[in-house]
Amino acid sequence: ISHIGTKLATTIGFPCAAGLYLLADPIMRLLSPSYTPQEHALSVQLLGLMAFAIIFLSVTQTTNGILQGFNKPMLPVLSLGIGAVVKIVLNYTLIAVPQINICGAAIGSIACYAVAAVINVYNVSKQSGKAFSAGQIVLRPLLAALGMALVVYGLRELLTPRLGTMTAMVVCIAAGVGVYGVLIIVLKVITQREMRWLP
Repeated sequence: ISHIGTKLATTIGFPCAAGLYLLADPIMRLLSPSYTPQEHALSVQLLGLMAFAIIFLSVTQTTNGILQGFNKPMLPVLSLGIGAVVKIVLNYTLIAVPQINICGAAIGSIACYAVAAVINVYNVSKQSGKAFSAGQIVLRPLLAALGMALVVYGLRELLTPRLGTMTAMVVCIAAGVGVYGVLIIVLKVITQREMRWLP
């Protein structure tokens, strides 16, 4: 069950991260239409960076629950503590660099959750006594997300000049969901046996 839970985390996290990265511009136009061009450009850059944190955050949250199920509640605390130290060091170092500035905080957050996710996955594997399959948990969901991302990117470039930013974004989201749904079936990201474990 821990294997399925972790796979579901990446299966959801990868497409969410890809979609948020590719559609950061229209999302920020929708959420903050009053931004100046400079503020908008910075917000798009930050949102695009933080999109990568979704992958690691989803794995961290899922494995936190798994480790608590193993009656090891201090292990997630330890992994997040180590991640927080990494974040503080990176924030202090990177924000002071003029070329990076506030983006350093986003990079620190990504590193924080990446460290916590890696430590958690190691601990879950150790507690369950079963090694995780990188192909099943990472490679196949990643390939499906990349296929979806190519479709979304192509539609964004094709439709935005013709339909406008907001309409194109809606079409891209709908198409992305459909394409990803097909790809996780074709690539057998979630098997029929695993589907029976889902509520």
